[in-house]
Amino acid sequence: MGNMMALLAARQEHFPHVRLDGWNGTEKPVAFTPSQSHYSINRGAMVLGMGMKSMKQVPCDRWTGQMDTYALEQMIVAEKEKGNKPFFVNCMAGSTVIGSFDKQHEIADICKKHNLWHHVDGCWGGFLAWSDKHKKTLFDGIERVDSITMNCHKGQGVP
Repeated sequence: MGNMMALLAARQEHFPHVRLDGWNGTEKPVAFTPSQSHYSINRGAMVLGMGMKSMKQVPCDRWTGQMDTYALEQMIVAEKEKGNKPFFVNCMAGSTVIGSFDKQHEIADICKKHNLWHHVDGCWGGFLAWSDKHKKTLFDGIERVDSITMNCHKGQGVP
């Protein structure tokens, strides 16, 4: 639900008319997420009516699991050239399978350059932001994002 709410906030920021009028036939919203991301982000695209195919899967490094930021920017440019409207980038603070933390400063630079909403899925590893040891390394750049989700049942054992 948290990831879907971030997608909804980004949609409201970039397509405010959709709330009342719905999507019109000329809009082509696209969003980006790492191929290692949680399925909830794709489901959010489905629920918001933009379709799961509009959530583009960005390749990840096979060893670290981090999003390939070069590929992200190339994909954004390619979608714009097709006439589509990129508006949202999801990235990870602890991917579900590998535990990957994306490079927030690099992604923030890309999002700022292209005027995209920058969201961090911290449902798995977000609780580490409270750790003095990790907040300056794993979460470097987190202050530049537009939204972040946390899920206390995963990292803190809350039912």
